[in-house]
Amino acid sequence: MLDDWHKSPRLPKNNAHPTAAAQWYSLGYVPHFDMPGLTQTMTFRLIDSMPQTVLEVWREELRRLPEKGSDLERRKRIDAYLDQGHGSCYLKDDRLAGIVQNALLYYDSQRKQAGR
Repeated sequence: MLDDWHKSPRLPKNNAHPTAAAQWYSLGYVPHFDMPGLTQTMTFRLIDSMPQTVLEVWREELRRLPEKGSDLERRKRIDAYLDQGHGSCYLKDDRLAGIVQNALLYYDSQRKQAGR
């Protein structure tokens, strides 16, 4: 069941996005792009996967760099740190990952039928 998302339609990267049905929207925080048939990715991180103390140390180390260089280096460090799998990693447990997947897909077939 955890691999069922592979069956969802994907928009090829090289094709132009049809603009008639595509739309950007925001509820006041993170902007979202929505288009029928578009598969999107969500990343879930648990609170203990990236300690605030590590970010604070890096912020201090990188504050002397130009803003663009600092931001790029910070992102590289964060990605490398997260790839190491620190923290409890509860979503590695197939039972728990299945619960999250089921919650995300709960209304999926109803929304597809409604043209969303």
